[in-house]
Amino acid sequence: QTSPLPTSPLGVAGDSVGGGLAAAVAIASRAAGGPPLALQALICPILDVAKRDGSRQDFADGYFISRAAFTRDLADYRDPGRVGDDDPRLSPARASDLAGLPPAVIHTAEFDPFRDEGEAYAAALAGAGVRSRCERHDGQIHYFYALARAIPAGAAAARLLGEHIREALSAEAS
Repeated sequence: QTSPLPTSPLGVAGDSVGGGLAAAVAIASRAAGGPPLALQALICPILDVAKRDGSRQDFADGYFISRAAFTRDLADYRDPGRVGDDDPRLSPARASDLAGLPPAVIHTAEFDPFRDEGEAYAAALAGAGVRSRCERHDGQIHYFYALARAIPAGAAAARLLGEHIREALSAEAS
């Protein structure tokens, strides 16, 4: 016996590589015809594993996450030979069609190597007619939101993210 789908809004969320996974789930859910998602919340997401320029280059070293660490982590994340770097399951920013995806709340950090791809994804979603909100946290690094005891702006960002999620779900319900 299967359980019925939830009657309350269902969304996906994730940070860093989890943000990329959440975006990929939103794309896969749309392609499969459901379950319907009310929101995708992406926090400092990694959305294009092949990207090498812009913020990926500018903040590759010396800003908490290093190029070497990212390369090592990416090797654990992907399955060479099975999914190419341009596959939207691994790099959602490379999806050919973003129309019909759930609204997005995307938070980025100024000194994050993945900042540009998060902001570009928000713009691409908006260009495809998807309601999208993007918030850049100036002066912050990747993963700052999870380091609230060491970085006070992380707690403020978590509260703001919660407000943005509530607003998005409220707008979706009306």
